[in-house]
Amino acid sequence: MERFCIFCQKNRAGEPKDISFEYEGFSFTIFKDGLTCIECAKRMHIEMFTKFGKELVKKEGGKVKVNWSHFVETEQQAREGTFSEVKLHRIIEILITLNVLSYDREGNWDIITSAGFSLVPFYYIFPIYFIREEDAMEYAQIALKNTSNWRVIHINTAAP
Repeated sequence: MERFCIFCQKNRAGEPKDISFEYEGFSFTIFKDGLTCIECAKRMHIEMFTKFGKELVKKEGGKVKVNWSHFVETEQQAREGTFSEVKLHRIIEILITLNVLSYDREGNWDIITSAGFSLVPFYYIFPIYFIREEDAMEYAQIALKNTSNWRVIHINTAAP
């Protein structure tokens, strides 16, 4: 028996799968679970983007350009408790669905301290890697502006 969407209760939820769509010139790829219809999954992601992503990203030369200063400031506010950590995670979700950040370590970019520690952002307890080197560099230059003891590296192997 096929389930109906738990949100609209009129469309069939269908199988869990990745879905891609365009909105305001941005290309998103989101995961739709088996309880939500495609229309509601898109609507909810657009609402999240409208609420948290509008001042974070823009299109520049056909590419997604991230306001990393805004992102780093948001991270700092979440650490200080003046900005919800859940809202920070929504922002990270937006960057993942825009193909700027990734859960995948292999083939992406990391920021490493001279002591060998990774300094990438975290989504809950999971490290998130940069897909483009220029984003990793810009993030590091802003987030680590008071130190020069870091470098951006391309990760060629999966985590052990």
